[in-house]
Amino acid sequence: MRHPITLWALLSIFGCSNADPIDDLVGVYSTSFVETLSGDSGTSSETWTQSITITKGTASDLVIDAIDCPLPANFVGNDQLSVSSTTCTVSVDEGLNVMLTLSGSGTLVGGILNLNLSGQVTAIEYAATATYSLTISGAKL
Repeated sequence: MRHPITLWALLSIFGCSNADPIDDLVGVYSTSFVETLSGDSGTSSETWTQSITITKGTASDLVIDAIDCPLPANFVGNDQLSVSSTTCTVSVDEGLNVMLTLSGSGTLVGGILNLNLSGQVTAIEYAATATYSLTISGAKL
């Protein structure tokens, strides 16, 4: 005798799903930033808060859209993120354009994001380069 158990019932009972766990991480995050610049004229640091958006990537697991620079991130462990080296141009105060080159790592666990990025910043108009680091921490809204 056959039992009329459907595939849906089996999936429901055993909690199986074809849902992508990355979908739970996509959304808007309320974050704080700590930015540090080190160059010939010394070191400066700035802190601010800002909302960022995390979307599902096509060439990477996630894309973290922060500081007008989309950062491709891939999972390299259960909750460990690796941010590939990325270069982008960002407009800052008074129309000055800077080129950022960033890479780094962090975690994204249960909607809590922690990223540590480092690289270089170049003021394009002045050909001045400085070491740049950025820490992003926050939670999904």
